[in-house]
Amino acid sequence: MEPTVTPVPEGPLPFVEYGDPLGVPVVMLHGMPGTKSGPLPRGVVFRRLGVRLIAYDRPGYGQAPRRRGRTVVDAAEDVRQLADALELKRFAVLGRSGGAPHALAVAAKLGSSTVTAVAALVSLAPYRGLCGMGEKWWEGMTSGNREIYGLEPDELDERLSELAQKSWAEPEAILEALVNSNLTRADRRVVGEETIRGQLRRTYQEAVPFGRHDGWYDDVVALRSEWGFDPRVIAVPTLLWHGELDEFSPVAHTRWLAGHLPGATMWLDSEVGHFGAMEILPRVVRWLADRHEGVPDGAEPFRSRAGERAAAASERVVRIEEPRHEPAVAQLADHRMVESQPGGQRSQGMVVARNPGARTVG
Repeated sequence: MEPTVTPVPEGPLPFVEYGDPLGVPVVMLHGMPGTKSGPLPRGVVFRRLGVRLIAYDRPGYGQAPRRRGRTVVDAAEDVRQLADALELKRFAVLGRSGGAPHALAVAAKLGSSTVTAVAALVSLAPYRGLCGMGEKWWEGMTSGNREIYGLEPDELDERLSELAQKSWAEPEAILEALVNSNLTRADRRVVGEETIRGQLRRTYQEAVPFGRHDGWYDDVVALRSEWGFDPRVIAVPTLLWHGELDEFSPVAHTRWLAGHLPGATMWLDSEVGHFGAMEILPRVVRWLADRHEGVPDGAEPFRSRAGERAAAASERVVRIEEPRHEPAVAQLADHRMVESQPGGQRSQGMVVARNPGARTVG
């Protein structure tokens, strides 16, 4: 589908839609660097889920004009303008990696009258502010990310300019450098898949047209500064997902968020890292669709439509567990746990934890 342009206060905001035009609307906020093009599953995946996925370029990326000095919370106004243009009254919000804090901002500012649910995948937690992690923010982070987030403005501008120019001219070289220097074995497996590798190559190039690094620079500054909102005010169903092997956005950040969001549900996967968020995306989208359709607490998750309720028993099952440790650091059992299925069949399972007193996964 060709990008559609809609106005925002300071310039046009390009977006694309995937899936079912009449489906549950889900607004996707991309990673860093990134664009509306992904990486994402094929549109047919969203169509089968009954979802209308809408993704847009954050200011400074791809086709979107720069908005100097933007903060994380400014994403709420971008999404509100987009929703108004599309005549969306209520919708879910999904953010991955650098887009995850922006998705939380949308949920916090637009509230439950507009946002039905929010999911944040491999998110950072705030560094500064009332809910900030402070110096713990840096722990477990790969050296490359520590370097980027720690640079002074002039140094950051120069460094990202170099990276952006190379990403535009030689996106495959950027991927190779990523694989060879920073990736865990789990992430190498995901990035090694040709389809995902091709999407990453295209996204990294589209994000920095002609080597323009404005969006990337503004994201880094925004994420390491005060976000402009208090995550604790989020009052919609919230899902936090993280691969425990992640070294780009360490899992401690999601545990920190879970400890400060009283209504949050947390899923941790012990066998994947940062790029595992790409593989879990369809299941997260289903969770969001269920919340939109009003699946009651305690109901079977991930079966948002009649056809989905008759899915094959071999489909992966989610098992809900109460955490056995403190809420913010609940350790989940191994992702490969097996559960019984009707008729004696068995399938792979993921273990889910939630905070005591939080909403039960439905």
